[in-house]
Amino acid sequence: MSYPYAVVLDIAFSGYGALRSLADYSIPLIGFYNSKTLPESFTNLCERKIFFKTTEELLNQLILLSKELDEVPVLILTTDFYVEFYIKNRHLLEGKYLINMPDKATVNLLLDKNEFSAFAPQYEILIPQSFDIKTEMDLQPVQSQIRFPAIVKPYKRTEAWENARLKKAYIVQDANQLDELYKMVSSVESYLIIQEYIEGGDDHIEYCLTYFSKNSECLIAFAGKKIRQWPVSTGSTATTQPIENEWMKKETIRIFKAVNYVGFGSIEYKKDANNGKYYLMEPTVGRLNQQEYVATLSGYNIPLTGYCDLTGVKISAKEQINSSIIYIDEIAEICSVFVHFKRKLLNLPQWFKTLRGKRYYRYANCNDKKVFMGLLMRVMVKLFTGK
Repeated sequence: MSYPYAVVLDIAFSGYGALRSLADYSIPLIGFYNSKTLPESFTNLCERKIFFKTTEELLNQLILLSKELDEVPVLILTTDFYVEFYIKNRHLLEGKYLINMPDKATVNLLLDKNEFSAFAPQYEILIPQSFDIKTEMDLQPVQSQIRFPAIVKPYKRTEAWENARLKKAYIVQDANQLDELYKMVSSVESYLIIQEYIEGGDDHIEYCLTYFSKNSECLIAFAGKKIRQWPVSTGSTATTQPIENEWMKKETIRIFKAVNYVGFGSIEYKKDANNGKYYLMEPTVGRLNQQEYVATLSGYNIPLTGYCDLTGVKISAKEQINSSIIYIDEIAEICSVFVHFKRKLLNLPQWFKTLRGKRYYRYANCNDKKVFMGLLMRVMVKLFTGK
């Protein structure tokens, strides 16, 4: 039996997890990518890979591709940038691809930090105290109200922010550090959010990954927790594992159903080390999450669930429920562990203990060895050239 294509935009990070989640089911895969130096660009899991440089080129490639295929393909998005791209071009892509995407108002509500801050109290959602910093004039009044230490993030992680290689977030210990940080980043992005720091290490961050049908029915939900992040305290997942947390699943479903949510979505929480309460840190909307593949390994194949819902194809998942999974981003884990050791937050026996379970890796995959070789090549180039 031939299945409709799944088009993954793009194949880095969570996109590669989507490819690995679908490849074992004879689903034909097409992957988009915009950097030929990515280790994932060497993958053999795609029937076809399409390179693009600009968003205009991406749009044209997507439209041309839809005309070439006999059946309407599934479109899977992997970053906020592509969610914004799809919403902007929805009128041109709708009908050409199968995708469950919330309407623009819902996306804005969940991703706009001001809108969500107004929404959260109505539904008794616990969120950290936060303030806007739009100009240098906002610094002084904010400094008198926020509790330090605090986390500072861009209002939106724009392309300019990413290109400047700025961090996902920064921790500031006092008003002086906040002033210095603002001077450093304001030329790239002047609109920042400062948020109270919820006490607890990286392993206090938990998350729930979901998929909702077009009728806003939750078809699958998976709970996991981070073990370490890179950068430490403010970054993305370095190591993660599944957990049992029915409260978090129910809470995530409750929040999404309150806005009639559809499609892939997830919410990240942090458990306060002082009071044990869960604070909602950020939702992920309209796309897969970086942790998606650990869910598949644990028996919750979310990309497959979405694909079957969108196409009407009946495919039974092969993965068995397994709570003894450890998923590791090799480079991020090495960097994170080094800092943990340096700060005396971790020692060797403790590190080994956190890695108990069946280990899987972001790059190392016996079914797709060229990706790991691509990683080694990239590391060698960086070591010898500094680029």
